[in-house]
Amino acid sequence: WSDTGECHEHTGVHRTSGRVYRVHYGDLPNRNKYSDLRRASSKELAALHTHKNEWFVRQARLILTERSNAGDNIGAAREQLIDLIKEGDPEHACRAFLTIHSTGFHGWDFFHLFDFLSHPNEHIRALTVRAMTDAWPLDDIYGPTEHGGKTQIDAGVQVLWNALLQAARSDESSLVRLTLASTIQRLPVNKRAELAKELVKRSEDADDHNLPLLVWYGLIPVAESNPAELAELATACKWPKTQRLIVRRLAEEIDSNIEHVATVLSFVASIDEIAAQKNILRGIEDGLRGWRRAQKPSNWEQVANTINKATTRDAELSKLVQELSVVFGSGRAIDEVRQIVMDENADPNLRRSALETMVETRAAGLKDACMFVLDDSRMNVIAAKGLASFNDPEIGKKLVANYSRFRAPQRPSVISILCSRKAFANDLVSAIEREKISATDLTAFDVRQIRSLGDSELFNRVTKVWGEVRDTPAAKKARIDKLQSQLTPERLAKADKSHGRQLFNKTCSKCHRLYGVGENIGPDLTGANRSNIDYLLHNILDPSAEVSKGFRMSVVETTGGQVFNGLVVTKNNNTVTLQTQTELMTLPVDEIQNTTITTQSPMPDGLLDNLSQEDIDSLFAYLMHHSQVD
Repeated sequence: WSDTGECHEHTGVHRTSGRVYRVHYGDLPNRNKYSDLRRASSKELAALHTHKNEWFVRQARLILTERSNAGDNIGAAREQLIDLIKEGDPEHACRAFLTIHSTGFHGWDFFHLFDFLSHPNEHIRALTVRAMTDAWPLDDIYGPTEHGGKTQIDAGVQVLWNALLQAARSDESSLVRLTLASTIQRLPVNKRAELAKELVKRSEDADDHNLPLLVWYGLIPVAESNPAELAELATACKWPKTQRLIVRRLAEEIDSNIEHVATVLSFVASIDEIAAQKNILRGIEDGLRGWRRAQKPSNWEQVANTINKATTRDAELSKLVQELSVVFGSGRAIDEVRQIVMDENADPNLRRSALETMVETRAAGLKDACMFVLDDSRMNVIAAKGLASFNDPEIGKKLVANYSRFRAPQRPSVISILCSRKAFANDLVSAIEREKISATDLTAFDVRQIRSLGDSELFNRVTKVWGEVRDTPAAKKARIDKLQSQLTPERLAKADKSHGRQLFNKTCSKCHRLYGVGENIGPDLTGANRSNIDYLLHNILDPSAEVSKGFRMSVVETTGGQVFNGLVVTKNNNTVTLQTQTELMTLPVDEIQNTTITTQSPMPDGLLDNLSQEDIDSLFAYLMHHSQVD
């Protein structure tokens, strides 16, 4: 099966071929005795709930529901269904329960349902929770809904509350607990943490695929209404993923949640479980990602000292403490990190980690430290990222002079840095003109990045050494038509697919995956309509023809003079996360001068402009091939 409209192109979609045919050899079996189910009595419809054909069950449910809504008396049928729930086999019991639910509970109230919360069949218990709560409004994308039945919900919660808590506390079925977790988003916000707390204490669900996130989705509004309650829940949580998300949310608003972050930190200092300590500190680190400085919790120094003095030291835990100490402005921690970077005899991995901390927090002494290690191939890329934050023309010259010292897989990151400032880009283009750096090291994305710097003379110089970017509609159409006539099946059959794979890895894999190789920034191409040459040509040569609003490229200018092209992944009151061609970067909001949302796709025009015809043949032969090649 293949969806031919991956990019909203509907040519060839068949709208009249939806028939389903039954092909049978020989005589058909006898027809069912019910030629018209609407003529059957309600008791006969109830009896059909044990039929081996599910179609009859569903039709019986539909007709019984219609009769109930019309005011017909189906009491006898309901009694039959209740007996099935109590005594029937699991499948028949579930069928009967769904029909009772769809016909309405009538004289039943919540107390009649309580018996089914102890039913031996876990599916009936889960359905009972759903029946009790399905009518309550569910959070939408904007959070809890303002609903006319709010008073009714509160009253219903009071009646059910102890039963729901007991089920969360003691039910042995993960299905029932999953149903309870999905119910949290229907509860009044002031009730959510209490039910969630009973669920997150159940350590057996820590690695469940759904439960940790379902509970978290229900708890998100609690972060605003009652962060103290959320902090308390984090200390009781046995699910690492949920705990980390809670702590991250508290840390994201640390200025207003400082005492609640301190509560969680006190818990960290009181336990000996290294895994739990690391999980909570990672949550704080996630929440403060992109921050240069953050308000320090009153008990941070005490917590840091407690961890550092522990008998059992863990390298990753110590690193987290050190990084957070720098963010919290600890002068001693900043000095320690700087000393590690400058110590040539220190462990290389420790030096790299320390330098990354300095770069992320813009620690004092960053420029000198980066210059000191720029000649070290183990740390020079990190140093280059740190130096890029300084608007110093000499840095561009230094990076260009050291370009050959960077390992080949790391050079795209260096090129990206050199394209982020006008002065740096000028030095880069000069080096290409002097053939000190190969023009093939530039990608179409890099050329577009230089174009966004706004210097027409610089851009003209780039096009002379790299090639002209054909980005007018007429030029694109002419290019598509030409390649469509050239890339015949016979020609592609003779192309070098292995070379095409190499070109894909260099040109496309920074954003796309194919056969499990590459990044996930853009769509995975493995299941795309790759056998269609027209589809490939239009999407490669004119990628911005159809771009949904959420995937338009942004141009971000910083107060420090840098310009970045990329896709805004997330943003909040404090930071913006931008996916560029080479990295996922988080920038503080107060360092962003201007953000321009373009109508362009993050995928640039001109990807093929710097390739030979032989290269193009090889690339398309590889893209259109049905399996991976060596």
